[in-house]
Amino acid sequence: MTMILDEAFICRLCGHSSTQAVIASTNKFGHSDFDLRPPEMARSTIYHQIQTCPKCKYCAGNISADCPSEFSKKIIRQDYLDLYNNPEIPEKARQFLCSSMLLASIENKVDAGWGALRAAWICDDKKLTEQAVHCREEALAHFEHARKNQQHFLEDEYAEDLILTDLYRRCGNMAQATETAWACLKRNPSPRLVDILRRELELILDNDQSCHNLKEIA
Repeated sequence: MTMILDEAFICRLCGHSSTQAVIASTNKFGHSDFDLRPPEMARSTIYHQIQTCPKCKYCAGNISADCPSEFSKKIIRQDYLDLYNNPEIPEKARQFLCSSMLLASIENKVDAGWGALRAAWICDDKKLTEQAVHCREEALAHFEHARKNQQHFLEDEYAEDLILTDLYRRCGNMAQATETAWACLKRNPSPRLVDILRRELELILDNDQSCHNLKEIA
């Protein structure tokens, strides 16, 4: 069972106090998606995983936590405000993307990538395919940059290859998805990952950009 509580948080940037939702507990039953989005009930908690200060529009997983002082200048920049107010992207997805923008500006590409991917999941829920692709492209850029700089976004680099393969496929970049999957397979990952990557290759051949989960492998 998922339990959501309301708590008071003081914005680290402007000092404004506001009520924010906090996930007190949750659980999950079923199979995760290939990009690791969990099944319900944890799946729906994504809408409570980002906070926004209603006064200064600072977006973060925890607006009270320590953050770089330069964020106060970045949240009043026009590119941040344009993204925050973009009516073509769902509100919570915009908030994740704003947080991602701030994290990327301090070279935290790993958390920036996960923020962009969470924004994609919200767009998936709203059936906004074009916006979901944009968010996944952002996630890809951050994750690829992180890997080039020896920053891992998962503990297992083979699992990272699987996530990248799925992201490329969901974006419609079948050539890069195929290349990433085969590069991983040649390095002899675990039998479980081999099965998932082979399924990804089947989906790529079918030009399938839709969501799939691990139930297909079980």
